[in-house]
This record gives sequence, C-alpha cells and structure tokens, in this order.
Amino acid sequence: MKLGIALGGGGARGFAHIGILQVLDEAGIHFDAIAGTSIGSLIGAVYANRSLARLTERSKQIRFFEIPQLLSPAWSFSGAFSGKKALDFLREFVSVENIEDLKIPYAAVCADVYSGEVVTISSGNLLEATRASFSIPLIFTPIPKANWMLVDGGMLDPVPVKAAKDLGAEIVIAVDLFGHLEHRQKAAKGSGEEVPKSTFLSLDAAMKYLGSISSMLSLRDLSQEDDVRKPNYFEMLERTLAISQQQLTKYRLSEFPPDVLLQPEVANIGLLDFHRGVEGIKAGRECAERMLPEIKKVLAQTR
Repeated sequence: MKLGIALGGGGARGFAHIGILQVLDEAGIHFDAIAGTSIGSLIGAVYANRSLARLTERSKQIRFFEIPQLLSPAWSFSGAFSGKKALDFLREFVSVENIEDLKIPYAAVCADVYSGEVVTISSGNLLEATRASFSIPLIFTPIPKANWMLVDGGMLDPVPVKAAKDLGAEIVIAVDLFGHLEHRQKAAKGSGEEVPKSTFLSLDAAMKYLGSISSMLSLRDLSQEDDVRKPNYFEMLERTLAISQQQLTKYRLSEFPPDVLLQPEVANIGLLDFHRGVEGIKAGRECAERMLPEIKKVLAQTR
C-alpha cells in the first residue's frame, strides 16, 4: 500500500518536520506521496528532491538578524513582505523547475481568497506553488495564478491529509504543528508566563525597512493601562491565526482522519522564529521517536 505524509503549516514551527522526516528515514520508512501546507510545502519540496540533509544543516545556521532579509519587506497593502528571498533560500535545495520532476509525487496546498476554496497544486512550477502555499495573509503578499489569488493553504486546510490521499496514498501520516497550543495556553494562564517575544522582535526589525509603517502599526506599544499587556499588531495577528488554525485543524482531521497523527511540542516557537531551527528539529525528532512504535504497528497491520 502507498504511504503518504501530510505536513501541516505553522511557520518556523515547521522545523519539526525536518526532525520527524529524519527519524522516519532512519527507521527505513519512506513515502510514496507528500503533501504540504505553508511551511510544510517548503519542507516537503526539499524532501521530495532528496535534499533534506543540506536543508537541515542550513536551518541550524540561520541567525536572528537574517530574518528580515529572508522576509523581504515589500511596499504593499496586501502583505508586508514579498518572500522573494525565501524563494532564493529554497532554490539552494531544489534542483528541479517543475513538480513533475521531483522524485516523489508532491502537492502544495493553497487557498483562493476569491472563491474561498482549497487549491491543490500537483504540477507546474515548483517554486511558484510553494511560494503561494506559504503566503500568510497580511504577512506575505498573495500570488495571482490563473483566476485565483492564492494565499497560505492553512487558511482552509492546515494539515493536508486529503491532498496526500488524492496523490494516491492509502496510508497517511499527518503532522499537526498546532496540536499543543491548547496545552500552552492553559499552562500560561494564571502563571504569569509570557509568550516568547522573539518572533515579534524579528518582525519589528523587518518593519523598520518600511519606515513609517512600523510606527503606524505601533509595534512597540507596551501599554500597561490594564493588568494584562495589550498585544501589538503582529502579536494579535499571530495569536488569532494560531487559534483559528487549531480549531480548523480539529475539524479537518475529523473529516479526513490520518492513520497516524504526530503533534510535536512546538507551541513555544513563534511563527517567524526561523533562528530556532535546532529547537524545532529536536522537537520533531522527539515526537517521531515517541510515536515510532505506533507508526510501525499501523504499517505492519496494513502492509
């Protein structure tokens, strides 16, 4: 039976995908199909090109000051960043132009803002498909394609199990990067714990490239008028996205349940904390090692 993997969205939390794929590869578990949403589409493309080892090493080297450069600030009301440098980054690890040339059947999942429908791209230009899939609304500019205006697939399908099955996978392992958000919220509530600020500091640094927009969005508003510090623009955006992603993921996974669900503990890694690759990879490895007996059990029963 064909085995597929569905790699969910979650920004820099997606480094966990690398750790998971490492452990499964070491265990001799290989995939016949791979579908990715957002960061999952990027990691999936590299994996399907057999370049994961090189990406792993590069991910460990990203430093905080590099984040604004990777985001590529853009003068656009449809998104703060163009993502051009992120594509240049991806080009380092992908040697093919079209999806059809990858070594494993692959699909990038996007959302069309006009129709509100899921758009799954399994052929054509690989970089274009991947860029569209990680176009987080209001952060990255959307990508026009045919009659669509494509944004991050996580808006409609955070963990693309259906896309993996549409590629022919009969058994699907899914990776959900928002599964531990609820536990994080409960732990922080009433404890005085604050969500790490590094993501928002990196956004602030990037927005300085845009001059007056930074002050317009009040990125450094730390008003203490109330007992609870009011979140700034990007904090509100990230937390709102996280909550909606968590709830949508629950719904989609109930509609298209995977055979095995992996939920690495990455709730403490922010959306744009790309300098925390080592932590993300470690969390992914720990999750895969913990779930490996269950994965082998399912595979033994179905093969």
